[in-house]
Amino acid sequence: MALTEVYIGSGGSDSNDGSSHANRKLTFNNGSNNGLFDEANMPASGGIRINVYSVVTLSESMDITSTFLNSNTISTGNQLLMQGYTAAANDGGIGEIDGAGSYGMFAVATWDLMKFRDLKMHNTGSAIVLDLDNQITLLNCEIATSTGGGINIDSDCHILGCYVHDITGAAINITQGWVYRTRIIDLSAAMTTGVWVGANLCSIIECVIWLNTASAVGINTASRGIFCCGNSIYQNAAGTGRGIGVSAGSDNSRVLINNLVEGFNGAGGVGIGSGSSGQEAAIFGNGVEDCTDEYEGDDDDTFLMVFDNESLSASPFTDGVNKDFSPVDTDGVKEGSQPDKIGLF
Repeated sequence: MALTEVYIGSGGSDSNDGSSHANRKLTFNNGSNNGLFDEANMPASGGIRINVYSVVTLSESMDITSTFLNSNTISTGNQLLMQGYTAAANDGGIGEIDGAGSYGMFAVATWDLMKFRDLKMHNTGSAIVLDLDNQITLLNCEIATSTGGGINIDSDCHILGCYVHDITGAAINITQGWVYRTRIIDLSAAMTTGVWVGANLCSIIECVIWLNTASAVGINTASRGIFCCGNSIYQNAAGTGRGIGVSAGSDNSRVLINNLVEGFNGAGGVGIGSGSSGQEAAIFGNGVEDCTDEYEGDDDDTFLMVFDNESLSASPFTDGVNKDFSPVDTDGVKEGSQPDKIGLF
């Protein structure tokens, strides 16, 4: 069954029915019960795609709990997809949702099975930009400009090819899933964590993380079954946190391979490390440069299978300060992310 298509965006009107680009809605909810979520209905099956054209500026919180669901449910066979476009649905164009300095996107931590593609979601004030539950996917999305946090999602979630910046607090807080080829940049100098992994079975692969808050951690792995491979992490401040941190007192079984870390050179700064013993991590093929402690806890009590890691003699990046992560063959190491075009930009 084909997706049900509805349309919203600049130049639309809430007197329209949202059935086509020419008849697109202007708002999601507007207090007068004629926004898209006030009138359009979730189908019984087959799923729905909300096509976002140009810019939609929120005037109140996005609410799908009553009229829109219409006694139907979002399920595996009936998913909700929000996708940007510039001329026609699924054309790869970017749509924008502006939180007007106050409103996050779907800030209900019990909603599952939503997909977001080709969207810029930003300007949410103190609200988390995107705060949802399980089986959430973001593909080619930009998440930006919040003092409350970037992406907060739970289990079986996927973040692919995204760009996260200007976030205070954690850029990405994920319980379980994948973060792949995503660029995380601390332009606001207030980011505390690039990727926080809160539970088991999560992979962070070929991402770029550029930090500018001294105490920040690039990737913090708080539980077991974590796989970090091919990431490039640069600390622009005198970093006192960890590039990749295995949290003290957490569980075991992590694999950290072919990551590049630079710049955690402040008091207590660590390239790759743990705050306690008994963490049972396999760490190999990594390169660390200009960190106070390159590999903290690299002994048999803390890390198992530690080999072929290097303390580099020079930067492995072409120009880390200016966010050029193109790899340099430093001491024979050319791993890490190779991100000419990671994320949207």
